[in-house]
Amino acid sequence: MPVYLALLELKAARGRFLLMGSVVVLVAALVGIVSGFTTGLGDDTVSALRGLHATHVAFAEGTKSDQFARGLIDQRTATGWTKEKDIEATPLGVAITRGTTDRDVEVDLAALGVAPGAFTDPGAEDGHRLDTATPQGVVVSRQLVNDGVRIGDSLTIDRLGIDLKVIGTTGRSSYGHVPVAYMTTDTWRQVRFTTPGAHATSADLPAQYSAMALKAHADLGDKALAEADRRHGTATVPLEDAFAAAPGYKGERLTMTSIQSFLFLIAPLVVGAFFAI
Repeated sequence: MPVYLALLELKAARGRFLLMGSVVVLVAALVGIVSGFTTGLGDDTVSALRGLHATHVAFAEGTKSDQFARGLIDQRTATGWTKEKDIEATPLGVAITRGTTDRDVEVDLAALGVAPGAFTDPGAEDGHRLDTATPQGVVVSRQLVNDGVRIGDSLTIDRLGIDLKVIGTTGRSSYGHVPVAYMTTDTWRQVRFTTPGAHATSADLPAQYSAMALKAHADLGDKALAEADRRHGTATVPLEDAFAAAPGYKGERLTMTSIQSFLFLIAPLVVGAFFAI
């Protein structure tokens, strides 16, 4: 009987119930779209950091914000971290720059310096992976391929005149909404420290890096990491906390989380109001 009465009501007020159903569907779709947009926006900012396969990142002590851009770790500190027990450590370089291929394709790119063969090395889906035998070789992310960069291209860093050779491609990877190009740490030092107009070699440049990527054993506690920080003069944070060092990440997350929160509050009120009417 209740079902029969409900069907009669639906038939009698078809337009009203279509309107209510449409509003419920649209509100649900809006919640899903905003949630997906929040996830996608965050992934486009820090997917390269997620792909490092690290558990922690060690920054230079005293650097409070934009640590990848402002902090530098010297070779002595880097060597000290590699000697720690129960921790795999490897230098990491991060810098955003621009380049032009020999086919006149202009691209923005995030230069990530990694040690070939280390756990931060992304390998290659096509072509060749990073190798010290090819010091000027780079492995580019899929977004750069979509922008027109191809294996075999010569990629010249703007203003610096540094020529890089595209030797391989890897999956989607970006930092600060900029597609990533992976290179050896020595090549990254050239990109980071070379002065426009100068022709310095790796030996002439500072042996410094943006941070140390760490892979700590599961049973290693925070106390051991804190003691290692005191020995090396660094500040170590879990990988998820290091995302905040990416440009714009904190502001984007705060904005999108606020929008999501208000949407989750407003959606049930709107739907409830329609059912009440």
